[in-house]
Amino acid sequence: MFTVIAIQVTPTATDKTSTGSQGLPQSVKLEFKGGKVVINGVEKTVPIDETVPATFDDGSTIKVIPGEGTYTVDPDGTVTFTPEKGFTGLARGVTVVRQDINGTKVSAHYAPTVSPAVPEKTIPEAQSVKMNNNAPQVIQEERLLPKTDTKHTQHLSLIHIS
Repeated sequence: MFTVIAIQVTPTATDKTSTGSQGLPQSVKLEFKGGKVVINGVEKTVPIDETVPATFDDGSTIKVIPGEGTYTVDPDGTVTFTPEKGFTGLARGVTVVRQDINGTKVSAHYAPTVSPAVPEKTIPEAQSVKMNNNAPQVIQEERLLPKTDTKHTQHLSLIHIS
C-alpha cells in the first residue's frame, strides 16, 4: 500500500527597482524561479512555466498610470517604464505575475525612480563675425550642451581679421 503525500512547492520572485533620468525609459527583468522540494533525499525544482507569459496583476501587459507614465511587460518578465515628460520621483510601480508548471502563481513588484533632468552646462560659442566700422567684432551666443555629453568637447576658436 502506498501513501500519497502532497507537498506544497512555491515559486519565488525578486522585487526590483531602477533609477533613470527624466523622460527616458527604464527596463528591468524581474526574476522568477521555480520552487524547490526534497523528495527521497533528492532536491527537485518545479520550474516556471515559460509557455505562460508574464502579465501585470490585472492580467494586462500594458498599464498607464496618469501623472506617472506607461508600463509594459514582455512575456519573459522584462518590464519597461516610460515616464511622462514632467514626472520625477519614486513611481508607484507595478506587480508582475508568473506561474510554475503546476499553476502556482508568484508575483514581483517593480518600482522605478525618475531623477530630474540635469541642468545643461552653458558654454560660450562664437556664432559669427560682424564688421563694424571695418573692425571685426565677435558676436557670442550662449549654447546649451547636455552635461552628460562626455564624448564630445566644444572648442571656441577666434579668427582675427586684419
